[in-house]
Amino acid sequence: MICIDAVILLGFTRLIVRMRHKAIQQLV
Repeated sequence: MICIDAVILLGFTRLIVRMRHKAIQQLV
């Protein structure tokens, strides 16, 4: 279960980073 939680957390953080990157590109 710990491994699964780690994978989900990693995927979630990557998704947030991607969204922030897109938002920054739109601002620029």
